[in-house]
Amino acid sequence: MSDHGTVTSEGLNLRSAPSFKPGNILDQLKRGDRVEIVHRIIIGGNDWLRVKYHNEEGYVAATFVKLDPKPATETIPHIINPPPPDFVPTQPVPTTPPSHVAAWCIVAFLIVAGFLLVLR
Repeated sequence: MSDHGTVTSEGLNLRSAPSFKPGNILDQLKRGDRVEIVHRIIIGGNDWLRVKYHNEEGYVAATFVKLDPKPATETIPHIINPPPPDFVPTQPVPTTPPSHVAAWCIVAFLIVAGFLLVLR
């Protein structure tokens, strides 16, 4: 994942497992501490982050870590070889309808015209 985040809570427990059970606390992080996110996991409806903090790796409750925003270059797809500004498509755009469309228009016109003549 290689994302980073900032701890938003004072005294956030770094745990050996993604669980609130006592006895698995490795360290306590302070507000403003920076962590590297290894991965995210949801267990029993609780959102956990596996993080690296200094030389330790463990789990913290994701609610108390603000993830760094991704740079715009990571969210906007890149066009590798855009066409030059003077690019002109080689296939012309049709200016007249296909012949079958014209034929249906003629048939529809004749039906309407014939119907109008009958009404007179």
